[in-house]
Amino acid sequence: MNAEILLAHYEQIADAPDAIARLRRFILDLAVRGKLVAQDVRDEPAAELLTRIAKEKARLVKAGEARKSEIDPVIQEEVPFHIPSNWVWTRLGSIADWGSGSTPSRGNLDFYGGGIAWLKSGELNDNRALAGSEETVTQLAIDKGSFRINKPGDVLLAMYGATIGKVAILAESAVTNQAVCGCTPFAGVFNQFLFLFLLSQREQFHSASEGGAQPNISKVKIVRTPFPLPPLAEQHRVVAKVGELMGLCDRLEAARVTREAVRDRLAAASLARLNAPDPETFQADARFALDALPALTTRPDQIRQLRQTVLNLAVRGKLVPQDSKDGTGEDLLRRLVKSRNQARIGGRGRPEASNDEIRDEEKYLEIPASWTWARVHQVGMTQTGHEPKFFKPCSIRRSRSIREARRS
Repeated sequence: MNAEILLAHYEQIADAPDAIARLRRFILDLAVRGKLVAQDVRDEPAAELLTRIAKEKARLVKAGEARKSEIDPVIQEEVPFHIPSNWVWTRLGSIADWGSGSTPSRGNLDFYGGGIAWLKSGELNDNRALAGSEETVTQLAIDKGSFRINKPGDVLLAMYGATIGKVAILAESAVTNQAVCGCTPFAGVFNQFLFLFLLSQREQFHSASEGGAQPNISKVKIVRTPFPLPPLAEQHRVVAKVGELMGLCDRLEAARVTREAVRDRLAAASLARLNAPDPETFQADARFALDALPALTTRPDQIRQLRQTVLNLAVRGKLVPQDSKDGTGEDLLRRLVKSRNQARIGGRGRPEASNDEIRDEEKYLEIPASWTWARVHQVGMTQTGHEPKFFKPCSIRRSRSIREARRS
C-alpha cells in the first residue's frame, strides 16, 4: 500500500466519525498479514529464522536468563488468516520471554518511593518509548517480591479491565504490577513489529478475556496466541511503512479537525439565523441551510441540532407559509372550547379553568398574526395515568375452597 491508495480509501469514508481510526486498524491488519510491503526472495525465510530463535531461547534458558516453557506448534485449524509463503506461524511464547509483576504490600512504606519505576496497566497507552511512572518502588520491594525486571526495549501488554490490549515499549528498566505482562523478544524478532502485532490484536484479546467486573487475559492465553513471523528484514520494512502511513494518518486527522471546526462554525451560524430569523432574509437563510444540508450534517450531534431547529421553526410558524384561506387560530380555538364544554357537560373532560387568559409575559416567542395562544387543556383532554393494582395469584382449586368455606 502507498499514500495514494490510502488517500483513495480515505475519500470513501472521510465523513465517518471514526474514519481515521478505521484506517489505522486497516493499516495494522495489512501489516501483520504480509500485505503492506512486497516480499523479497533475498530475505532469509522465516522458517530458518524460527530455528535460530529456538536455539537462542534454549541458550538463554540454560543460562538462566529466560523461563523454560514448552510451546506447541500452531496447527492448521488455529491459523486465523493467510500469510506469505516465506512467513511462518509460531506462538508468542516461542519468540519472547514473558512474565508479569506484582504489587508490594501497601502496609510497608519501605517498599515505595524508591528509584525503580513501577508501572500499572493504565500507564501503557500504546507508547513506543515509555519512561517514568506514577509510583516507584525500592530495591527492598524487588528483593522481597515477585517481579520480572523489564529492560529497555522490552514490550509490555496490559491484561486487566478496560486497558486490556494496551501496549508499550520501554525506554528504561522498570517493573510492573500483576495487570501487566512484559516480554523480551529473542534475537530475530524486531520489538517494533511485535508491538504492531499486539496493537492489531486488541479486539481479539478483549474477546478472549474472562471474568465479570474485572475481565482479564492470562499469561497462558498470551503465550499461546498464534504469531505470524516474517523474515527479519521484512519486519523492519513493515515497521517503516506503517510509520510512514501512520504519519499520513496524523496529517489527515489534523486536516479533518480543521475541516470539522469550519463545518461547526458554518452550521452554528446557519442554524442561529434560522432560530432567530430576520423576516427580510429568512427565505434566503433557509434556502442556504437546505442547500448546504449534506455538508452541515455529517455527525449525529449536528443532526440533533438540525432536528431541534426544524421543531423550533415549526412551533414558531416559520416552517411553512400562512394561507389566509385557512382561517385563524382564534376561530379554531373557539370551536375547540365549545367542543370541550360540551364534553364537560356530558361528564367527560376536566372542569372549567378559572382563568384561561394568557398574559403577555407568558408569550415566550413570536407567532404569526393568524395564530393564537391557548392553554393545553383548551385544545385537548388531559388525564394522568395510575399505577395498576397487582393481585396475588392463587389456584382455581384454592379459590373454590374459599368460596365453599364462606358459604358454610
